[in-house]
Amino acid sequence: MSISGLLITLADDPNASETVISTLKADPRIDVGERRGPYLPVVADTTGKHENQCLWDELNELAGVINVNLVFADLDDSTESNAHVDE
Repeated sequence: MSISGLLITLADDPNASETVISTLKADPRIDVGERRGPYLPVVADTTGKHENQCLWDELNELAGVINVNLVFADLDDSTESNAHVDE
């Protein structure tokens, strides 16, 4: 599972920005935060590094997206539990 915190910079065009927001809200991999001016924080939850990269590419290609900044990433592809074991 890969978790990424992203900050998307939206275009000045209100129609393009609203289309981007609607598209992102419809994507089950993305949780959309509260927009602040041209900035839209999102959290992406993908199955691994490859899907994460594909999503990154998709976001950058959306009309109405000026830039995508990575704020946080946990790109753990392992399926093993990270449970702590007492010694």
